[in-house]
Amino acid sequence: MTVPTTPTAPSTQPWLNAIGSRYFLDWLQQQRCSLAFTTYQTGKLFMVGRKSASGAGAPTSESDQALSIFERTYHHCMGMCVSPDARTIWLSSRYQIWRMEQAPANAVPYRPIEGTVTEGDDANQPPQWVGRGYDVAYIPRVGYTTTVSAYQSC
Repeated sequence: MTVPTTPTAPSTQPWLNAIGSRYFLDWLQQQRCSLAFTTYQTGKLFMVGRKSASGAGAPTSESDQALSIFERTYHHCMGMCVSPDARTIWLSSRYQIWRMEQAPANAVPYRPIEGTVTEGDDANQPPQWVGRGYDVAYIPRVGYTTTVSAYQSC
């Protein structure tokens, strides 16, 4: 005999909740930097920086700043290299190497997939991320795929 189960509703909580230490945002501002790192276990590329807490683009004061975390998934991220001017990021995953180039966030074209509707999608409006405080975007420009796993080449 089987017991009927009721499907669980999708969680409204984000899968990741991050809190910076007390002076972390001040340190990012003083150093005029953001951080990028990969995690092999979750296959993620994370970019961490500051954004406006009020949603007005760049923070206008110390009290208006909030932690900004942007992530993307790459199968078995293993490492990355950033050019000295931070305009190029090379990222390695299990079977691929990606070269991403920096572009102004408001210059990145975005069009929703036909037949899908997401709140805020409008072909005549700028991309959704433009008003969220991102100043640049890293766009994949070249991807190399191999049948040899990076595990085997080390």
